[in-house]
Amino acid sequence: MVKHGSKVRLENLALLQIKHACDYIKRDSPHNSLKVKKDIFSACQSLSLSPEKHPLDKYKLNNDGTYGCLKNIAIV
Repeated sequence: MVKHGSKVRLENLALLQIKHACDYIKRDSPHNSLKVKKDIFSACQSLSLSPEKHPLDKYKLNNDGTYGCLKNIAIV
């Protein structure tokens, strides 16, 4: 189980995908691009503060319980 207050680390590929998504959104709406970025990183903070609210990463091979995932992030 992920410990309460654990540090969330995003892999380089995830950070790159977030950057590409925000750059794409920014072409039509700079405001929404910032909002998406803020919402994603707020969700990561939530994962750190309340790991029990989020499921373990089922796609991580041999997950020993230290890899959680963000699921169903609503960006409005």
